[in-house]
Amino acid sequence: MEIQCVRLLCSFVVFLGFCIEDALMAGLIESQHLALSFKEIETATENFRTCIGKGGYGHVYKGELLIAGKLTAVAVKRLNDRLGQGLKEFLTEIQLLTGQEHPNVVSLLGYCDEGTEKIIVYEYAERGSLNRYIRPSDTAYCLTWLERLKICVGAACGLDHLHSHVGKHQSIIHRDIKSANILLDDKWVAKISDLGLSKLSLAGLDRSAVISHACGTPGYVEPEYITSGIVTKKSDVYSFGMVLFEVLCGRSCTVKEDDGLYLSAPMIKEYYKGRKLDEIVHPILRKQISTDCMYKFSRIAYRCLQDGRERRPPMHVVKKELEEMLKIELSRSGSLSIEAESTDTQPVIQPIVVPALQTSESEKSNSIVASPTDTQPIGVPALQLNELRKITANFGVKSIIGEGTFGTVYAGHLSSGQAAAIKRFKDRDGNGSGLGRV
Repeated sequence: MEIQCVRLLCSFVVFLGFCIEDALMAGLIESQHLALSFKEIETATENFRTCIGKGGYGHVYKGELLIAGKLTAVAVKRLNDRLGQGLKEFLTEIQLLTGQEHPNVVSLLGYCDEGTEKIIVYEYAERGSLNRYIRPSDTAYCLTWLERLKICVGAACGLDHLHSHVGKHQSIIHRDIKSANILLDDKWVAKISDLGLSKLSLAGLDRSAVISHACGTPGYVEPEYITSGIVTKKSDVYSFGMVLFEVLCGRSCTVKEDDGLYLSAPMIKEYYKGRKLDEIVHPILRKQISTDCMYKFSRIAYRCLQDGRERRPPMHVVKKELEEMLKIELSRSGSLSIEAESTDTQPVIQPIVVPALQTSESEKSNSIVASPTDTQPIGVPALQLNELRKITANFGVKSIIGEGTFGTVYAGHLSSGQAAAIKRFKDRDGNGSGLGRV
């Protein structure tokens, strides 16, 4: 009897999946205002001149398109049906992205459906995908812990939007959440991308579809999805948990480290339960993360990887906890601001001012941040440039924890043992070769 009930449920879910896919195909007319000719796209990409990415479904090109009277950089994905992506995935992505306006979900700007040409045009994400920055040693730019936390908050907001805010009775299950599908714009804002494998489900239903084989990327896919073929929003939560641990540890799920290990769920659980997670966190990141933040971040990430979907938190809970962590880390980083001057003989430390975060009336009584009226400059001793060079390894790359318009910020420890952030200002010409005056 139990087996028969399961079969009936699976049949219903499959039928529901077919109905949704038919609706997507029939609903393409709603996206007609975004239709572009192949000639327009050829012109925009200079005949597909600049390839910026290659994937399992085709190539991505950079181009420029006139949108609302303004020449705008775009990313153009030209699908190749011989590589696996057919009409269904093409239509799915167009339908699911049409009308989705959220700062943390990549925007659909247009598409082309002419003969065998299946092309999708997105907003251009200048920094590329998050997976390029996971490992601190992979690129010239090393994401600081604070930057990583901001990116995680943005990605969580985007995924929560797909799960809970796309429509009154609908939600979107991504099915392929991974660091390679989180794009970063010029301001490092995270954007969920690549919805070609996504499923539209009815809000409130735990199950959305039964498929013949599990989709997604090895290392990120939950075990239940692989064994049952049933996907839910908690499947995305599991995958997002793996991304969180990638960001925390500075290790990739898909690239073997120097110690011969891949970051995997069994490995994470072993080190987490053994209270030795810091052993697999990259040394550069380990220096930047407070013990409290390490505990809170790893705890919510670990909850995402729990065996049993009912034990995993929904995305709105993950988002809220990450936002709270970011608020605390921003207040801490602000309280450690140390500004430098340009000579060896003059004082190089300015008074530190602890900024206050804006809080509601109900939050003020519990706030750990000083109010604006209570904030006073804190006098600190003068330090010599040579001492600053010493505690930052001569302003070395490995000491960098942030960069901005006016200069670069380095981490170091004062002779008292206090951790400090040292801001080295650019000179008048905008170069970082000297210490600019404040």
